[in-house]
Amino acid sequence: MNQDIYLTNSFGNKKEKFVPINKNNIGMYVCGPTVYDDPHIGNARPLVVFDILYRLLKCKFGENNVTYVRNITDIDDKIITSSLENKISTQELTEKITKSFHDDCEYLVCEKPSQEPKATENISLMIEMINKLSEEHGVLKTHLLFTSLEVIKYNLNRKQKNLKLFELDKTYKKEKSSYRENKKLGIYLVGNNFEDHFNKQNKDSSINDIKDIVHKLLQKCKINNYNQKEFKDSFFKSGILIKKDKNEIAKIGQLREEIKKQFEISENIFYAEIDWKNLYDNSKEQLLYKPVSKFPEVQRDLSLILDKSVKFSDIENIVEKNKLNLIKKIHLYDIYEGKNINNKKAYAIRFILQDDNKTLDEKSINHTMETLIGSFEKELKAEIRK
Repeated sequence: MNQDIYLTNSFGNKKEKFVPINKNNIGMYVCGPTVYDDPHIGNARPLVVFDILYRLLKCKFGENNVTYVRNITDIDDKIITSSLENKISTQELTEKITKSFHDDCEYLVCEKPSQEPKATENISLMIEMINKLSEEHGVLKTHLLFTSLEVIKYNLNRKQKNLKLFELDKTYKKEKSSYRENKKLGIYLVGNNFEDHFNKQNKDSSINDIKDIVHKLLQKCKINNYNQKEFKDSFFKSGILIKKDKNEIAKIGQLREEIKKQFEISENIFYAEIDWKNLYDNSKEQLLYKPVSKFPEVQRDLSLILDKSVKFSDIENIVEKNKLNLIKKIHLYDIYEGKNINNKKAYAIRFILQDDNKTLDEKSINHTMETLIGSFEKELKAEIRK
């Protein structure tokens, strides 16, 4: 084929000669269907148009030099709503509609694309901006939830069953030809609400726990007299909407099974989404915060046999006196008194160590713990159980 190809450029609304960046590697990306209902005749037009273009490009530049990608959107508000109305899973619905779509493509004698990725296989739901200002601003999130669910799934698969996570990031919503930026704070609870403790029984997280966190945040900001209303939507199985005047401050609730199923998560997830700008604008308190350390925490446990007169505050004072800045938390999770330790008691204590500037190495960890053990033995006459 020797003829040139001319396409209408919608930016200038005029026909322009098609000149590929690389004639040996031409990429063609087409937005495919959102599979929530059977295809209709309007869906046929883009199928036929892009099929003709695909054939034309292959004829001009060679069969093996053109890659045609057409996505399938198989997670979306409309899909979730339709699955609930039809009382079937989102997977069952999308598989049925995708097959119907493929049958129509075959009936129209359209060629199959080179690749057909599904949204659920690329669930981060990122939008690649063509006209980006920089690499940092090249990818825009439309929602906090989906990337955070990937993080939750990752941790659950590695036996981290009790999770308290947060994410503060910008999200973007398309409005006509532009994007509206909004900063959101997401909070997630999975598994037990608190760590092991000698006088507390483990309890699964509930909607009341996530609600309590949000209310404490509102108290911290001195936001009072806000309205609460129960609601349900395509993400929340049950939830509470918090508004101050007409401004939406937060949504709190339990995620739907259909959403979790997309990530192969069976555990209950309680989620709060807070509008950061509305929170800030309605706050009557100056908000000060510092970044969370990028470096991981390290956990070390000690069992101390002590005289009954020794208090837990004595242990905390030793940590304070030694200026052991690497120790961020001290958690007493068990106390034992009785057989084999007459007139004494045993404390099981968990120490959380962290350096704000680097990843801790074994040398630093061992030095801190040896300093602690030496002080406990000298000042409290403690016996350390190895």
